[in-house]
Amino acid sequence: MGLVGALLALPAAAAAIMLVRELRVELPGEDRPDHGTRARDASAEAEYERRVEGVPAEQAAAVAVEMSEDRRVEDGGKA
Repeated sequence: MGLVGALLALPAAAAAIMLVRELRVELPGEDRPDHGTRARDASAEAEYERRVEGVPAEQAAAVAVEMSEDRRVEDGGKA
């Protein structure tokens, strides 16, 4: 497709990667999180959305940092 194809290839690839990640499609070679991890992640996402509803971006970022530090402590300091 020439120049048009080259210009469309990068956004199309980025969109495909985003969809795979958003839909949590398992790709060969990826570690598969167990059901407990997925449930914990979903719970944390819901908690984050509840806590940052209607707050400015700077405060939302602070909440995200706080929650990630709390989770790291819960996991025993693992990165």
